[in-house]
Formats: sequence, C-alpha cells, structure tokens
Amino acid sequence: MLFLPTIITNQQMKNIYLIIVLLFASSFYACKKDAELSSPEVKLAIEGELVTGKVNEVMAFSASTKNGKGFSHEWKLDDKVVSNSYGYNFTPLLAGSYVLAYNAWNDAGSFTHKYTITVPVPVKGATRRVVNLSVPYLIISLHQDNLSTKVWVNRKVRKNLSGIQIVW
Repeated sequence: MLFLPTIITNQQMKNIYLIIVLLFASSFYACKKDAELSSPEVKLAIEGELVTGKVNEVMAFSASTKNGKGFSHEWKLDDKVVSNSYGYNFTPLLAGSYVLAYNAWNDAGSFTHKYTITVPVPVKGATRRVVNLSVPYLIISLHQDNLSTKVWVNRKVRKNLSGIQIVW
C-alpha cells in the first residue's frame, strides 16, 4: 500500500482506485469505438446508373446497410433534396431525362451514387377501325332528261374514319 498522509481514509482510497480503474477502462472503450466506425457500406435496391421509367408509373428506389452500421441518407432529384430517408418513390409526370443522386454519410466517410432516369414519350397504339355494313340493296338514281331510273344493287358498304366507301 502507498504511504499517504493519514488524512485519507480507507474508503477514500478505495474511491480513488475505483476512479483510476474507470478512467483506464473508458479510454480502452473510446479507442475501440473509433476503430469500429467505418464508411457507409450501402446496398441499393436498383443497381446500375441508367434506368428507364414510364410516365405516371412509380419507381421505388431504396438503400440499406450491408454491415449493420447506421448512416444518414439524402436523395436529390435534379439537385433538389426530395428525401432524407432510406427510400424514395419517384413518379415522373412528364417524359424527359432526370438525374437522381443518392448520398449516404457518417463520421467516417460517405457513399454517393447517381441514376440517370430516362422517361420516353408514351406511345399509344393507333387502331384503324373499319366497320363493315352489309346493305342488301343500294339505290342509285340516274337522272337523264328528267327521267329517273332506279338500279338495285347488292353490294357491301364500308364505313371508316374517312367516310363511306362502296365496295364493287
């Protein structure tokens, strides 16, 4: 035991030893914590950089951790922050090209990924509608010298977008 003046009691000595042990242990814990901290290891739900979408169709982007360590998130659409959570749902209202940037960071480092989203102009299938009408008799009037002659013909009549056609 150390020779200290008799002013310090045994209880006080125990308290001093306890404080020294706690300081020593906390210094090891603090160093260990710093060694465990690493840059974000991110797993993206949609991999790659080029993505094609459709007008008015939701595209779900999300990020998760590979090693269980937490980090902060940020999603930017054309340089404007749109989300600070692990996921972002993008619904393009217009055709065009968009840039979606994802950033993750913690005290040890950061992770960045950019998507280029192409949304083509929607093309709707054009249909040509032809309606076939079968008319048993079609009256054709011939006018000559104020005489009217009626000819009865059995032909098909086609009605389409441009008008009526007689098929001979």
